[in-house]
Amino acid sequence: MPNRQLLLDVADRIRTRPHLHDNRFWAARVKTGTASFTTHCAGGWAIVLSGGRFDWRRARCRADHARRRHVLTSSAVRPETLPDSARISLTAQRLLGIDTATARRLFNPTASTTEVLAIIEDILTTQGGAQP
Repeated sequence: MPNRQLLLDVADRIRTRPHLHDNRFWAARVKTGTASFTTHCAGGWAIVLSGGRFDWRRARCRADHARRRHVLTSSAVRPETLPDSARISLTAQRLLGIDTATARRLFNPTASTTEVLAIIEDILTTQGGAQP
């Protein structure tokens, strides 16, 4: 059964801070000129809101010259912050209490912020969700 409170928390984070949502990466540190910030996909937010921290020591860096920014991406969780987090997709799926097909929809890297929020709403209305 879906973790209703965590789904609501993820939706709230995405809704109130849409500039920090990017479904292409579990976690990304973005630097543009003088600004820097960290974005997460829906699953990444589930990890962070559950106390997990991403391992930036194993991160990958890439330059996006067209947008004049550097992106450092991480797909590894520091095990001391969230045990049993070897496979990040399964960890996020387990934390959210959703099945594999739903996780694929929610974690789809091409899903927009609007689509992700609609998927969460769909999960909450059609699958119920455990009360906190």
